[in-house]
Amino acid sequence: MRCGIALYEIRNPDSLSSYEQLICLGELPGDEPPGVWQDCLTAWGLAKLRAHECRFGMYFAAVLPLDEGGAPDDAAADLLLERDELPAERHFTWSGYEELVPA
Repeated sequence: MRCGIALYEIRNPDSLSSYEQLICLGELPGDEPPGVWQDCLTAWGLAKLRAHECRFGMYFAAVLPLDEGGAPDDAAADLLLERDELPAERHFTWSGYEELVPA
């Protein structure tokens, strides 16, 4: 399965259908399932937050299937969910400088 790694900003965290804005998307090498990339999400997501000089907020990095044009493939993502293959994702609370973690 062709996959990409994406960084999103969560615009309305109090809503069940919170609005998300795509910040960046990159294609991953190989045809591995999304879960293979779980361990790299933290380092990749924090690096992208720094590189894009993102402001304070809530963000998440996710590995997701891509369509032939290199865009996120919602139909393939829905199929993974139907098969109980949860997407690989990691949520961040970002200070604008570093990750904020619970005390």
